[in-house]
Amino acid sequence: MDVMLTFDVEDFINVRSIWSLSRVLMILKRFNVNGIFFFTGHMAEKIAEYPEIVKQLKKHKIGYHSSSHSVRPGILEFCDVEEYERAVEISLNRETSHINPITGLEEGPGGLKKLEATFGQEIDSFRAPSCAWAPPHLDALKRLGIDFDFSTFISRTPFLHRGIIFYPAPIWAGFQIRSFSSALHYVTGVYLKALRKWRDKILVFGVHPSHFVNSEWWDSIYRSENLKKLRGVNGVSKDIVEKSYRAFEVMIENLRTLERIGLVRITCFPRKTTQTHLMKADEIRRVYEENLQRYINVYRSDLKPRYLFSHFKRFLGD
Repeated sequence: MDVMLTFDVEDFINVRSIWSLSRVLMILKRFNVNGIFFFTGHMAEKIAEYPEIVKQLKKHKIGYHSSSHSVRPGILEFCDVEEYERAVEISLNRETSHINPITGLEEGPGGLKKLEATFGQEIDSFRAPSCAWAPPHLDALKRLGIDFDFSTFISRTPFLHRGIIFYPAPIWAGFQIRSFSSALHYVTGVYLKALRKWRDKILVFGVHPSHFVNSEWWDSIYRSENLKKLRGVNGVSKDIVEKSYRAFEVMIENLRTLERIGLVRITCFPRKTTQTHLMKADEIRRVYEENLQRYINVYRSDLKPRYLFSHFKRFLGD
């Protein structure tokens, strides 16, 4: 079984998240493990101010996590236009632009281009914010060089569709350890989920470095329609931080033990595949509704797309 460690690096507002990212890199170096770090355009701009951290990150694989993550309009909003190709064009523009973090307007070059300039890598992997993706957006990213997507809940094994290889969305493994009950939650939420997927060919873990040090999601400020300025969120105590990182270290240590005895292979390189996945109409509807619900839960409770479902049918029904 291949095991992949992936990290969503998106908090460009709270400086403690930079420290947290550095701590993650130190842990991975100690265990000689590499991961995929999915960066937003905003975070790539911020991390460029820390050349030593950039140097460490260049030893890992860099993926793309959208130009602006939580800034409105989000992916499911700007793709909700009648003409599919128009949605692709909008996506191309936004994913190659710096997005004003308050107004949401495009302001010069940025996005994927900023990642390539900062890390000197060809970026071929993508994960959508909150794993809420849209077909025209993925078609646009394919034109920009993306070959692998890590956003979907369609299949438990990778499959090829429309030139993109879809990897399963991750098991999230970054819980804060505040008490015995939260430690138990960590075990049940990470290890037991992993065991249930043990017969699969691939197991993807996902971690938010910012979640170890922030008391709430850094992008909670974007859940208001009236954002006037950027503001940070509160941190958590040093005790909670250390307990949470220790749980993460134990997970990495366990994976390395499994690798040494030949049960898993830890890798940051997604594999090509020719396996396909045919979808019936009811499955397409389910994928669309689950995807939409993830977006509604995090970003916009009143979202009622007019054209998005037709884009899913066009994309997944081929």
